[in-house]
Amino acid sequence: KRIIFMPGRVSSLKGQWFLLKTFITLVSNQQHEFDDVVLLLQSVGKKKSIAKLQTMIKKKHVQDKVAFLPYQQNLLPFYESAAVVVNASRRPETFGRTVVEAMALEKITIAPNHGAAVEQINDGVNGFLFIPESTNALLHNLQLALLLSPQQQQTIGQQARRTVIEKFSLQDKQQELVKLFSEVIAHYAARAL
Repeated sequence: KRIIFMPGRVSSLKGQWFLLKTFITLVSNQQHEFDDVVLLLQSVGKKKSIAKLQTMIKKKHVQDKVAFLPYQQNLLPFYESAAVVVNASRRPETFGRTVVEAMALEKITIAPNHGAAVEQINDGVNGFLFIPESTNALLHNLQLALLLSPQQQQTIGQQARRTVIEKFSLQDKQQELVKLFSEVIAHYAARAL
């Protein structure tokens, strides 16, 4: 099975409902090229939102295509087993950690074209961006990602990891934070004099 994995707690803002709708369209396609694709979501979050997703899954008869993952301390094995990792956040996020985690593991990563994802993903080079809340745009990117050749997957995955190493290392982020704190302290110290 090829797994589309969406890490993150279930909520209306994270976009699981939107991804599920798009996934149902993907696997309902009559060409059978996506018959082996499954969707893995986490079952952590608002019970009402999870129940809504489960109702839609039953209504559309895709119970054999969608799985819910209970709370996990370590998501690494699930990232590693994924063919594609999706962030479908409906609102811009200041830092999409799930995007960077997937990229660091050389996974094909798809995210909305807003917020931090724009700084993390170079569309078509190290992942894919889609128009936020556009089912057609996400569907297109899912199809594109799932039909990549192994060589294309490897090239995009390696570029994704390179981006994370060059731009988002923990040491670099710590140094940026210390620099920011120093600037704020210096600014307020100067105003106090």
